[in-house]
Amino acid sequence: MRNFGIVDQKLEEADFFCDLVAEGGADVRRVSHYFSAYVAAARSVTFALQASISGADGFADWYTGWQRKLKQDNLARFFHACRTDTQHIGLNPVRACWSSREYKACFFRQPELGRYDWLPEVDVATACHQHMKLLCELMRDCYQVFGMLIDPDQIYTAEGLAAKGWSLEDVEEQLGFPRGYTDIPWEGQDKDAQRLKLLRRNIALSGIGPTLSKYLDEASATGAERGVIEQ
Repeated sequence: MRNFGIVDQKLEEADFFCDLVAEGGADVRRVSHYFSAYVAAARSVTFALQASISGADGFADWYTGWQRKLKQDNLARFFHACRTDTQHIGLNPVRACWSSREYKACFFRQPELGRYDWLPEVDVATACHQHMKLLCELMRDCYQVFGMLIDPDQIYTAEGLAAKGWSLEDVEEQLGFPRGYTDIPWEGQDKDAQRLKLLRRNIALSGIGPTLSKYLDEASATGAERGVIEQ
């Protein structure tokens, strides 16, 4: 299984281009370029996800459920079709704009007569934001279902180590330290907690929190979303 951090990076990449689409305003040329980059990055999120954990127990059923949900969603289907068209044909549906003192935005139009069965009625930036929210919902669910497999923020806690049957010595060995490396005199009564806190400083924890929090309700955030990292 690959490090799940590559999936986090792809989601951050999609977020980056989503912001650029919004910054493009009513400049059709800029927005169309950024939109093409966004749909490519957004599609790569699920590609990377499958490449990372497709062999995990329960993944096939979980992902099949999400594929069914995405196929039933007009926006998800539209963005999937746009990625195919921009990458394999060169067609781009960003073809109109509206500009006033208060409002500047680009909109979708058919690049060919009847090319798409459905077009978003909102502007391009809003559609991308809505699509990013859908991707973040998928990622949040993935972290909740497979957290003990993919999320260092959940794994490297007292509860996570207990669930996996790992000792602090196992963590030390994983990090390349001798077993018992942190088993030294500590002040206070929580020696194991202090040892784990020190070891966590050497672990690449999840960086997905800010991106998920940007698009999802923080009240329902997982540990990774909140960015709960002990220093």
